[in-house]
Amino acid sequence: MYSIRLIVLFCIIFASYGSNFKEVFTGFFREKDLVVANDRFYRPRIPFKRVFDYYYKKVECPISYIKVTDRLGVSPGPTAEIVKGGLRSDYVVLLMGSAYNRPIFVNVFITCAVYDEAQNATAD
Repeated sequence: MYSIRLIVLFCIIFASYGSNFKEVFTGFFREKDLVVANDRFYRPRIPFKRVFDYYYKKVECPISYIKVTDRLGVSPGPTAEIVKGGLRSDYVVLLMGSAYNRPIFVNVFITCAVYDEAQNATAD
């Protein structure tokens, strides 16, 4: 019975490590895209707890690329999830959670699509 509990405990621990990231991105980055956010996001650790926090960014053009990179690079990194907005929207809300007893320290990189009038004219 003891060995089954131990195996279940290890499975839970390794499953939680698998959901963490070093770099997460969505969308497609093009050469002519406009960089609208290159932010550092930091929340200090709370001893013996996980930290959760939201990152909100409103921009004037449709978002084409979102990249979140872990800056600490120590064991399990934080988790990130797009809660609202996102690609082809003018805002994004990210929910980030830390690993147990660790801070959240990430870079958030957001670009907007730039549409040329000449490109739109030839597409019609």
